[in-house]
Amino acid sequence: MNLLPFVTPVIKQIAPVITEKIKNKISPDELQQALIAGIQAAEAEDRELPSEQHLFYSSKPDSFRGVPGFLEKYFNIAGVQNELAKSFDNQGLSDVDYLEQEFNRTAEEYKEVNPIKDRVNPWLTTFTRIYFQETSTYLKFQVAKEDYFKQLNKRYDNIKFAGIAVSGQEEERKRLQQIFVMPDVAKIEQNLTPISEEFIAEELTRQEQIFLEQKQLARLAKSSSTTFLAKRLLTETPSKKAVILGAPGSGKSTLVSYFAVMLTQGKAGDLGLDGNIDWLPIVIEIRDLERNLDLNILKYLHQFAESNLSTHKLPEDFFKHWLKQGKALILLDGVDEVAETEKRYQVVERIESFLSQYDRNI
Repeated sequence: MNLLPFVTPVIKQIAPVITEKIKNKISPDELQQALIAGIQAAEAEDRELPSEQHLFYSSKPDSFRGVPGFLEKYFNIAGVQNELAKSFDNQGLSDVDYLEQEFNRTAEEYKEVNPIKDRVNPWLTTFTRIYFQETSTYLKFQVAKEDYFKQLNKRYDNIKFAGIAVSGQEEERKRLQQIFVMPDVAKIEQNLTPISEEFIAEELTRQEQIFLEQKQLARLAKSSSTTFLAKRLLTETPSKKAVILGAPGSGKSTLVSYFAVMLTQGKAGDLGLDGNIDWLPIVIEIRDLERNLDLNILKYLHQFAESNLSTHKLPEDFFKHWLKQGKALILLDGVDEVAETEKRYQVVERIESFLSQYDRNI
């Protein structure tokens, strides 16, 4: 019997209840995946045995009675939920003997199931072991994320004014959100040749590139008809992917910083993103990437975080964890600032490959 189609709706209901008990140390989505991973592992061991020895061989698998109803009742037992919450308080594995006792007691009350007695303890042992492994991994990522967010805020939410006369000190620091004025952006209504293609064919000086950019921006302004606040950028673009064009000093990098800071402070909803999703902002500063083209982008992200942001050492698959789930907001800053033609091609190729590999992200 494949339990998952019947059990998944139950797990979706239970996960938020347990995450509330553990003070949101893990997202409901991640807890749900850990519970499902545990059930899958236990089922896989069942399939290695003759079918008549499977835990729920004699049970009714329909969606209204039988196993789903039994598991819903079982996972709603406060003691069972407390055991599943143990790994979040450094208490180690759940007590399998207690879980088995509650499992058998619930089965006696819930007559639609008739679990094979000899399989209950091995099934629950495998379930709790895999569940613990999965939750421990998620916790490791969450701890690393807290540090990552802290360092992102230091870099992008700390605005330093140097050279401005301030009474009693040489410089003043402000929070980005304290001084940020949300700009308007204009939606381009017609297709034009990208700026980069106009000067990519030959080597131009930076001054000539800026001139072409400003010329192109003037054309874009005339062709644009829809204007809205930049914080609605992701809402106004159905694909949730956008290129921000603007003259030097117009605030493109500051807007990228603002988006990153909003996510670190749990304000994804203000950007038109689902506030219930555990988002991770990934800022790629193209000028820095250009100096590290010998690294693939995942390795580069680790190096940037640990060297430039001064995070603690991140878990090996830290960025991949969010990218594989489609929960990353990828922010590219300074795409037009690569001066050398050859490097420009290399950067574009590297970025395009990265984005296509993780195309579920924004």
